[in-house]
Amino acid sequence: MRSGLTDENRSGAFGSEVSLSDDASAYERLVAFAGRDPRP
Repeated sequence: MRSGLTDENRSGAFGSEVSLSDDASAYERLVAFAGRDPRP
């Protein structure tokens, strides 16, 4: 999935990947990969 969603083609629906701690859940990592911040 990472190879298909590069910085160049994220415009619109996806932002830049958000950094998270190593103990983040799978859901948090997916949301962060989509450019959203899962932290409250």
